Amino acid sequence: MRHNNSKSYGFLFILSYLVFLNTCAAKAENDIDLYLRQKTIGTWKTHEGFFIAETTYSADGTFEGEGIINLPDNKLPMFVKGKWEVTDGYLIEIIEETDIPEELLPYNNEFIDKIESVSKDRLIRIDEKGERSVYTRKLSPELEKKHLQLVNEYFKAVGIKKFTNKLLKDEKEKIFENFKKDNTIPQNDKLELEKLLRETREIVEKYMRWENVKQSYISIYSDIYSDEELKALIKFYHTPLGKKVRDNMIELTQKTKILVEQQQLFATAELAKFIADYINEKIQEENQKENSKRNGT
Repeated sequence: MRHNNSKSYGFLFILSYLVFLNTCAAKAENDIDLYLRQKTIGTWKTHEGFFIAETTYSADGTFEGEGIINLPDNKLPMFVKGKWEVTDGYLIEIIEETDIPEELLPYNNEFIDKIESVSKDRLIRIDEKGERSVYTRKLSPELEKKHLQLVNEYFKAVGIKKFTNKLLKDEKEKIFENFKKDNTIPQNDKLELEKLLRETREIVEKYMRWENVKQSYISIYSDIYSDEELKALIKFYHTPLGKKVRDNMIELTQKTKILVEQQQLFATAELAKFIADYINEKIQEENQKENSKRNGT
């Protein structure tokens, strides 16, 4: 009997230990969610492509967001309100009020993103498609002003205006060349052609200028780099090596671009051959089937 009792006690001990471990794991998970929640509280901003947004997560579990989609000839403002929570490491936003078109809203009006990391100044989220988004904590007006000063100082150190203008100029020339090759343009009418080219140049110049992209550049670099990182970059670009990197940046970018375009051509050529071979193979298979039917085999 003592032997049986010892087995029972052993089983109960193991069961109790497993329950204890499970309780500890649940508590640790809850502690992590609580930590992530506390770190998420505040206002965050993001700039992705044409979209600029700010979202404020309040301690009472509500959130508000405002954004702008910058189109070439228009700006579309958007807003969203609702409740938020952190569960199992996921940031869940439940939308209760918004002017976002219904077809663009997620299932059940819920955005569910995995929190990859959150610090005092950066929140990184991964959506259900696996796409990564970086949010930067909004600073006070005084700190924001200092941060933007560092961004502009970095622009000067790296020569980003010259670099960007060169890239824009190259793209403008490509647009003009493609425009000239357009078969719908009356090539035989010189005056009409010159007028079209002049108007085309005016349209392109309106958008392909440093002055028109500077603010977007500021937002992008401001979101990516912290004050400490900007200071380190500025210091680097004032060194001999940093100056060499800056002076060769345009040439390196152009050569890299040419290399990528070459690889795209190689891939396109091989892909075209693959598709042609595949189609020919299928045609041959169909012909063989037809011949077999006619021959009665």
